[in-house]
Amino acid sequence: MTSFTKCLVTALLPTLSLASSFQTSDCPSQVPTARTLNGTYAGTYLPGFDQELFVGIPYAQPPVSDLRYRPPQALNTTWTGVRNATVLPNACPQYPIADGITELGVEMNEDCLGLNIVKPAGDVAGLPV
Repeated sequence: MTSFTKCLVTALLPTLSLASSFQTSDCPSQVPTARTLNGTYAGTYLPGFDQELFVGIPYAQPPVSDLRYRPPQALNTTWTGVRNATVLPNACPQYPIADGITELGVEMNEDCLGLNIVKPAGDVAGLPV
C-alpha cells in the first residue's frame, strides 16, 4: 500500500479499526488549515497529488426541526481555535442509499449540508473557494 493511501485512510476513516493499524510516519507532520469567516479548519495533506483536502465543512445550519423544508440558513456561529475537517459529512436521506457509503464511515442524517474541498497544496491566490 502506498504512503498516499495510508495517509488518506488514516485521515478519512478514523472510525474503522483498519485505519488504526497503519503507520502515520509516511504522512507529513504539517497539517493544512483553512480560515473562513466563521473560524479555522484543519484538513489533510495528500502527498500523491500535492493537494490539501478539507471534508465535512458545514455550509449552512442543519436543516432539522423548524429549518426542515426551508432554504438553507447561514451559519451563525464563530469560534476560536481549529475545527477538524477530516471526517466525511453525513449523507442526505435518500433511497436507495449509495452502495459502499456505510463502509466509508458515512452515516445518513438530515444534518448533511457539508462541503468537501480539494485544493493545490500551499498558498494559492485566486481560487474560487
